[in-house]
Amino acid sequence: MAASRTASRSPRDIANVMQRLQDEQEIVQKRTFTKWINSHLAKRKPALVIEDLFEDMKDGVKLLALLEVLSGQKLPCEQGRRMKRIHAVANIGTALKFLEGRRIKLVNINSTDIADGRPSIVLGLVWTIILYFQIEELTSNLPQLQALSGSTSSVDSTVSSEAASPPSKRKVATKIQGNAKKALLKWVQYTAAKQTGIEIKDFGRSWRNGVAFHSVIHAIRPELVDLERVKGRSNRENLEEAFTIAETELGIPRLLDPEDVDVDKPDEKSIMTYVAQFLKQYPDIHNTGSDGLENNVSIGFSLSIGMNSRTVTQMLTYACSFQKVKL
Repeated sequence: MAASRTASRSPRDIANVMQRLQDEQEIVQKRTFTKWINSHLAKRKPALVIEDLFEDMKDGVKLLALLEVLSGQKLPCEQGRRMKRIHAVANIGTALKFLEGRRIKLVNINSTDIADGRPSIVLGLVWTIILYFQIEELTSNLPQLQALSGSTSSVDSTVSSEAASPPSKRKVATKIQGNAKKALLKWVQYTAAKQTGIEIKDFGRSWRNGVAFHSVIHAIRPELVDLERVKGRSNRENLEEAFTIAETELGIPRLLDPEDVDVDKPDEKSIMTYVAQFLKQYPDIHNTGSDGLENNVSIGFSLSIGMNSRTVTQMLTYACSFQKVKL
């Protein structure tokens, strides 16, 4: 019956459905990315706030402020009441040049599109920043995790707006994103799914009922979650409680709302952005296969994202549990 209804839809109807889904995902991404940016701009003195993501990125001032917070570097910025478009474009250019200096290739993301507030381009740029400064840094900072994800170069990232990129360039961007996604998913499957007996296949529907979020919290602080009680409640109740516990007990900013996730097709990028925050909260793993591991860990690993030696050790242990890695 459902198949016959689908078959009877006209190309125009299908196009309308696809556009509606795209619009819904854009709304969720805009909301999630805004909260993520604000959680970092709050660390700045004086703090800054993004009210409208597409409007507030136009002059490049808050974009540069975000990059300063994330990198710890001071960047030149044109600002003041007499700012004109030429100054805004210059600021955005500075930000893009800074990202490219980090070996991030920006495909079809240019200063004028950001200055015009083009939604798909702004979201593409912010996703690039999230992917590099949060997800890629956390999941690919260690060679063992690179091996798990099949990545050959986790730093040299190419990210673009999918709508604006030609197929050949989209394939490269998708591959880089796929490496980070795979590593993050493996971490979730090991820390939460394996220990609690639930199945997490993706960053979409697997999270809709809220049980996966509770499982991640349980892996970090078991006393905070009653998994049997969770399994008997509604999606919205589970999601609301998970986001509240994560914020109040673990200090993880609430980037999502229940209505963002309890939908037919939850936004993958938004869920990845939120879930990646749990990485730094995960405690040591005591694994008999990692005796003497800490003594063999090189201090040379980059800890600029706030990962201490304990976090490095537990992530290395996690990596070794998947495959035999000689340290």
